[in-house]
Amino acid sequence: MKKFAVIILLIFCCAFPVWAAEESSFSLGVSVAAGGRYDNVRMCIASGAGVPGGIAMEPAALVLEYRLNENFGIGAYLPIGRPVLFAVVPQMLQFLPELVFNIHVPIDETKSLVFHPAIGLSFHYGPDYEADSENRGTEFFALGPRISVLSGITLHSNENHEFVLGLKPYFEYLFSEYRNGFVVGGEFDFQYRYRFGSDGHDQDLDT
Repeated sequence: MKKFAVIILLIFCCAFPVWAAEESSFSLGVSVAAGGRYDNVRMCIASGAGVPGGIAMEPAALVLEYRLNENFGIGAYLPIGRPVLFAVVPQMLQFLPELVFNIHVPIDETKSLVFHPAIGLSFHYGPDYEADSENRGTEFFALGPRISVLSGITLHSNENHEFVLGLKPYFEYLFSEYRNGFVVGGEFDFQYRYRFGSDGHDQDLDT
């Protein structure tokens, strides 16, 4: 498991190419997501004791993409809101960073289909799903692989602003000394992105 974690972290550090193609660009944005999950490992603060899973939300994640050309890019999904909220309110750790492979299929100048398969890691520290906020029981650290696929549409309002709407199913398997188990769920994901050109000036790849 440690070897897998090291491999994923190395991919995060090394996957961004150092060259810039003529049509390359960089985009930075924020994601808001909400849905539900089945989870037989972690406590859900919105569910009662003994309920495996519940509501899943990410109020603010950072989204980055280096676009290699019109159709392909590589990027990262870095949750911010959920780790902060969980650290403050239930005093738990849930952090789910992902390396994202971006596939764009242009429909016309104003919209594109998008497919974003991703691999990442799921970090957890806190009680299991049999606990609640009043009776936390044993707290433990768990770590495991995570895979997801965002499928949806990108709307281009002008040459720099993009809005992504999509559905994101995901799967995780968590390992720990206390309990092993899996998480399966799905979220509706809304993203706003601002695109920068590779030459330092804003540009639009789709025109």
